[in-house]
Amino acid sequence: MTLIAREIFHALREMDRDAKPLPDGTPTGLRGYVAHRLGYYPEGRGTPWENTLTAGLAEKLENKGFVCYPQEPYPRGSRRCDLVLEGPELRRMWIEAKGCWRNLIPDEDRDCYRAYSNGSFRNHLIKTADDVDKLRKGLAIVNASHIGLLVVGFDVMNPSGLSILDHDFEGVRSRAAGWTEEHDEWPDGA
Repeated sequence: MTLIAREIFHALREMDRDAKPLPDGTPTGLRGYVAHRLGYYPEGRGTPWENTLTAGLAEKLENKGFVCYPQEPYPRGSRRCDLVLEGPELRRMWIEAKGCWRNLIPDEDRDCYRAYSNGSFRNHLIKTADDVDKLRKGLAIVNASHIGLLVVGFDVMNPSGLSILDHDFEGVRSRAAGWTEEHDEWPDGA
């Protein structure tokens, strides 16, 4: 595993451990990282999960000596990249982050027994594949020594049928052909 992947996965595990339940006992973890950062679950649309995740990730990586730029504008166009890093083994790495929830869990069900399929899961994966194109088109070699896509997936091992499977990412892999893939997994800390 490359140094940067190892550092990112280590930081994500730390963030998951640090994200304690809310005062009322509602779990957060990475799955509910926005609620951890705000101290409550916001109603409706608010700050995108990716922005909150990459802000937390930037804090952890800065403690490890990386220079981090969350929500950095692309050199071309008006779009922003979720996180840009400078550090060991890197000149400048541009990272797009996506959360993919294979299932949703009712708030009152902390043990996941009533988890149900997220109808938007496939759309999240399509948007993730679109981020590959955004990275390729928005950057020139002078802007980036590395580009990366960070996909944080959430599933439930039981009940069956709600797990993220390897083939779920075929569309993303086909768009990112030639990229190096590194992954890690662990039980949700919430």
